[in-house]
Amino acid sequence: MKKYRVMLSPDQRLFLGVILVLVLLLSYYNWRMALLGFIVLGSLYYYSWETARRRRVTLEEYLRSLAMQVEKTAHDIIYNLPWGLAVLDSQGIIRWCNSRLVDMFPGLEIIGERITGLFPEIKMDREQMRLKQEERWFDLYLHRVHTRKGRGNNHVLFVQEITRVEKLLARQDQEAPCVGLIQVDNYEEVLQTVAPEERPLLAAAVDRVMADWAAEKKGFLQKYNPDRYLVLFNREQLTASREERFPVLDRVKEIKMGNKLPVTLSCGFGVGSSNLQELGSFARAGLDLALGRGGDQVVIRDPERFHFFGGKTKAMEKRTQVKARVIAHALRELMEQAAQVLVMGHRVADLDSIGAAAGMVRAARTLGKQVFIVLEDINPAVEKMVAYLAEQEDFRGVFINEVEALRVVTGGTLLVVLDTHKPSLVAVPALLERTNKVVVI
Repeated sequence: MKKYRVMLSPDQRLFLGVILVLVLLLSYYNWRMALLGFIVLGSLYYYSWETARRRRVTLEEYLRSLAMQVEKTAHDIIYNLPWGLAVLDSQGIIRWCNSRLVDMFPGLEIIGERITGLFPEIKMDREQMRLKQEERWFDLYLHRVHTRKGRGNNHVLFVQEITRVEKLLARQDQEAPCVGLIQVDNYEEVLQTVAPEERPLLAAAVDRVMADWAAEKKGFLQKYNPDRYLVLFNREQLTASREERFPVLDRVKEIKMGNKLPVTLSCGFGVGSSNLQELGSFARAGLDLALGRGGDQVVIRDPERFHFFGGKTKAMEKRTQVKARVIAHALRELMEQAAQVLVMGHRVADLDSIGAAAGMVRAARTLGKQVFIVLEDINPAVEKMVAYLAEQEDFRGVFINEVEALRVVTGGTLLVVLDTHKPSLVAVPALLERTNKVVVI
């Protein structure tokens, strides 16, 4: 029989102690009454002890039952978690897994296999990772369990399949709205080359090409001026047109109604935002830039950068066609959105590049932006100019070298390249890789 260590409560011990003292005092006067008192005291002690023992037994049985219920509940919870769960030894071999992980990979023997058999790209030194396996996505959480010294470390792996979530996110991205503004570049000039009776036919031909293109891409097209259109696509439709290099640009050029000049379009699209007002602003900026670059092209604006397309080839900037007002407006928007501005010219700087950089500094300072001029070194041709500018209050501390530039540049930095368009000729080529916000003037 299991022995229990029974402890009387402090109140019981005090009560029995007082009785014992009284019985001892009584024995001094009447030993017969004292004998009876000892019998009563023994009976009380036995009763108290037995009561405490039974209470202890009842409590231990309750705790044992509770522990078994908790253990069973914990086992059921772990085994039936909505996440896959596996215990790995120090060699990455699966020693135990729950039913959810088995259900994720039906037909595979999991216990005793290496975890790389399930997830070939898993990194055991990382706590969290997201992996794509064929058409399925998984979130993995790896927890290291320290074992006895010299026996390596075990791991507990939690696996959550997020394929459905990724598909919903991809679908949401593809269905995101895109706003486009389209303008016929030379509408009045083209009409002037056509006989008056042919002008309505020419306008109708342009409208038909635009309507067919929008219908083909399942978009919405609304003409709101004789030479201007509003078009609404989702991201998937715009991506399809982008991959085709916007064939509508070439289709309108093929319109022949006696016109001596070809019909061309300038298009601006805003993408990458759920705010329609912001998308409209992006589209307007894209259209302005397309017009400023000479027309006959598409400019897509997202929160990060501009993308240029013309006909079936990516548009190249033509300096002679740039309108200063439009370029200045676009540059101002980029500066306002940038965390800071770095201005960089070509190697072996000359007075042209230093003068242009000084102008950019003033523009950035006007917008309240932190700005620096990056120089490879200070050569004799510009030494006096740099020294003079460095003494001016607006230019103190703006000249930095390559080491300082690489230290301060971030992903939110706007890099303005002046007086050269070749990456190999800039003062610090490494800066081009540190930010995707680059303006070439």
